[in-house]
Amino acid sequence: MATLRRLRQVPRHLLVCEKSNFGDDKSRHRHLVETHYHNYRVSFLIPECGILSKELKSLVMETGAYYFVKNLPLHELITQEFINTFVKEGSCYALSYNTNIDEDNTVALLPNGNNTHLFFVN
Repeated sequence: MATLRRLRQVPRHLLVCEKSNFGDDKSRHRHLVETHYHNYRVSFLIPECGILSKELKSLVMETGAYYFVKNLPLHELITQEFINTFVKEGSCYALSYNTNIDEDNTVALLPNGNNTHLFFVN
């Protein structure tokens, strides 16, 4: 019965809209994106914009390299080599692909060098 009630509920989502200038030193966009590790997408809506400003283009280009790895066994994330190379250096973070962190079984590796979290939601 509880499962049926859950299925009838509308999923909760958070939409945050801010008006700001990327050139402003007080802009919080970079901080918000860099500290919310589980976000996998940031959308920009720029009305009547034919060409991106150099500030926005620079911000988008600074994302760096990322990789999409299919069928990686979870045990690979706890090998000593992986931990020494990526986790302890704090240079890696990962999130299960095609999962909802609040609804599905999800694996997340945070870039702070200390935490590996396994989230299992029933």
